[in-house]
Amino acid sequence: MVYNVYNVNHRRLPVNMDALTSLWERYGPVEELQIDEEFRAHMRERGFYREHRITVAEIFETLDVAPAFFENGGTRRAPIIMVGPTMHGRLLCVPLEPTGATGVWRVVTAFEANAGHRTRYQEVSQ
Repeated sequence: MVYNVYNVNHRRLPVNMDALTSLWERYGPVEELQIDEEFRAHMRERGFYREHRITVAEIFETLDVAPAFFENGGTRRAPIIMVGPTMHGRLLCVPLEPTGATGVWRVVTAFEANAGHRTRYQEVSQ
């Protein structure tokens, strides 16, 4: 089931609440993203892969434009995946982990969405 949740910019975000309710209740919805040096180093290491050539600005655009959030199955470090377009139409996949501050999530990595991510995003965006 898809509900609309408002972020700090009062934009409606399509969210699969059935899978995310417990995460939202525990850590708060994604209202702010944290970018740290660990993430920057991670992206420098993976920069030779085309799908990992993502700028920090594009990640924030994804949050601001029209993201959808999905539970990242299993016991992964990043329990949520944010999928959404940039202002230039690139569709990104951004795994997130909680920081301990309500509504603030840390970016673990970022890459261009694959076919599976695109399909899931299109299903909730319509």
